[in-house]
Amino acid sequence: MTDNVRYTMAHDAEAIGQLRGSPVHEAESHQWPGWSLLWSRRRTILAGALVVGILAAVGTILRADRFTSTASFMVETKTPTSSLSGLASQFGLNVGGATTESADFYADLILSPAILQLVVDSTVALTPAGPRISIVDLFDVEGKTPAIRRDRGIKKLQEQITSLPSTKTGIVTVHVTSPSAFASQEIADRCLRLLNEFNLKRRQSHAATEREFAAHQLEVEQRELRNAEDELQAFLQENRVADSPRLRFERDRLERQVQSKQQIYNTLSEAFEQARLAEVRDVPLITRILNPTLPSRADSKGTLVFTFFGLTFGAFLTGFAIILAEQWRTFRATLPQ
Repeated sequence: MTDNVRYTMAHDAEAIGQLRGSPVHEAESHQWPGWSLLWSRRRTILAGALVVGILAAVGTILRADRFTSTASFMVETKTPTSSLSGLASQFGLNVGGATTESADFYADLILSPAILQLVVDSTVALTPAGPRISIVDLFDVEGKTPAIRRDRGIKKLQEQITSLPSTKTGIVTVHVTSPSAFASQEIADRCLRLLNEFNLKRRQSHAATEREFAAHQLEVEQRELRNAEDELQAFLQENRVADSPRLRFERDRLERQVQSKQQIYNTLSEAFEQARLAEVRDVPLITRILNPTLPSRADSKGTLVFTFFGLTFGAFLTGFAIILAEQWRTFRATLPQ
């Protein structure tokens, strides 16, 4: 009986030894010991995740509503070929020839202080019949002085406006977000109007430069044309009969000179009239593809997304705190009493 018991115990010990040497046991021995600790505290981790997730959900729900107005436009990029610009280069002058800017240029321009400072200085209405308030008050911008509030208002407005250019179509899409639907629509409309005014003044300034150049060159070319005509007239009066080759050659040269001066004068005269008309032209250069929309409802607050990240972050934070507390308890236990 005793021998059987001893044999059985020896056999069990051998089986246990083989089991410990098996791959399954080796995998379990290499498993991170923290998993068992986290699993044993799974209820605490779940509670921590729920607390942070609920706080994230409540925070997004209580956040003030935001409304986004959308507009899109494209700018006239085809500029008529100006013969005056070519003549100006021949005379060694630069009159700031018109360039065709890309959609990226206007997408950046609408966010520039040159446009936004005029928007910040204006007022908007929160409702159709409601009182008007300033932009800095709309976004609750604070500052010790009006100048500081104005600068911070421009930066705040830059954060609330998004401009997306399309290099393929040349269309720029603008999104304006604010606490009021009517304010968002009004700000978007004002940005487009100010952008058009800025572009129009720039084109008119270029046209004024061309007109001044053309007027000056017209006077110069008119004198040179008159001198060339006088020279040809004097030659014809002195040589009524030009039979010799030398006289015919001289007459042809003087006639070509008059024709060349006449051509330059006609071109300058035409360019002067074009520049004069362009200087007073007030045709809008911005074509609105989509007028600023009036948001019918508030923007999505992303409650589900923030709740999910809150749950994940809460679980991670609670698990990290449990492991840190366990490591501290183990360290305290190793200290001598």
